[in-house]
Amino acid sequence: NGYYAPSTDERHRVFGGQLWQNHLGCHCMALVCIGHALGDAETVRFALDHEDNPHDLKGLIGGAILMPGDRDRWGTEPGKIRPGEMYDRYRISQGKGLMYSFLHLRFLLDAAEIAWHNGLDFYSYTAPGGENLVLPFRFLGQTLLAGPGALKGTYYEKHEGECVRVRAGLTTQWYPNLFLIGRNRYPDEPVIAEVCRRAAPAIFAGADHYEVLSFPLAFG
Repeated sequence: NGYYAPSTDERHRVFGGQLWQNHLGCHCMALVCIGHALGDAETVRFALDHEDNPHDLKGLIGGAILMPGDRDRWGTEPGKIRPGEMYDRYRISQGKGLMYSFLHLRFLLDAAEIAWHNGLDFYSYTAPGGENLVLPFRFLGQTLLAGPGALKGTYYEKHEGECVRVRAGLTTQWYPNLFLIGRNRYPDEPVIAEVCRRAAPAIFAGADHYEVLSFPLAFG
């Protein structure tokens, strides 16, 4: 049909078997942007909810957001998965599991927010396994609020690189900007509201290449 659909065939697993990693979220977001820019409704549908695309936004919400009992790329013990963790946590091997989890959530939010402004609500969507976009806000937000202590008993607890990132999370890191979008779409979520309240104001005043869409998305 002329579209690129990531294959689920065992012989052609995307990214070496990394079936739900952040590049797929970026691909989805890009198709949403291109589709709306060109006025191509079929491309938008392919990106968001299409039977021929296992990695459309609906699929990514169900696959990239983890729930207890799921398996990530490395076959981690199911007991270590908390609701709302992101598939990209496997990048913990580089001390960047949380960073890439926030990055992937950014791509999903970009796609969902563009859809929202065009009359489609994915913030209310819950996948068959119970996954939805509010769960990552809860897990990641609680981690930012509680600091390294929040990592105790989790997949991340023995990784100093992750602890360093969490210590800086509400002061110098870019992560909390995502919560501006969350505050708009989930105004009754206490964790989101508390992150926005406690985050250093400088976070919301500055931007870098990760945050180029922060203000248009949060305030557009």
